[in-house]
Amino acid sequence: MTEAELQREVGQRFPLHRSLQGVLQVELSQPRIRLQPERNRLGTEVALRVSEPFTGRSHDGEVQLSYGLRYEAGDRSLRMTHVEVQRVHFPAVPEPYRSLLADQAPPVIAQAMQGLQVFQAKPEQTAVLEGLGFTIGEFQVTSAGLRVVLLPALAAPPASGQ
Repeated sequence: MTEAELQREVGQRFPLHRSLQGVLQVELSQPRIRLQPERNRLGTEVALRVSEPFTGRSHDGEVQLSYGLRYEAGDRSLRMTHVEVQRVHFPAVPEPYRSLLADQAPPVIAQAMQGLQVFQAKPEQTAVLEGLGFTIGEFQVTSAGLRVVLLPALAAPPASGQ
């Protein structure tokens, strides 16, 4: 999967809306993928808007995160795992809000992104692999995109009593 294909797939999952301790509303949008082959991870910069429903004010910023990928065979999806929030930046937010947001936002954002679907394979795509005797193994982030390593499917275990 090329970097452009990853960008398109991830972009379809946004915007995301979450609540921060029931007081602030967080919107994540406009993801920009960054390949991190040296860490075998993907990075994403995301536009961030935090809104205060009681006052009507909102604050714009951005968040940078890094994550691994895992394959979920049950729904044929590729999902974010081990999400790390590397930076939260609110250039126009006054103190003490800036430090509050810098402390409180990362765990909420990491939790919101953990397990987020990046891609879902079509049933016919995985059926071809299974028909050829393969299953999806691991993922390798390269400088060109994402490489999927296929593994031989394991033989079915013998029926009980044999």
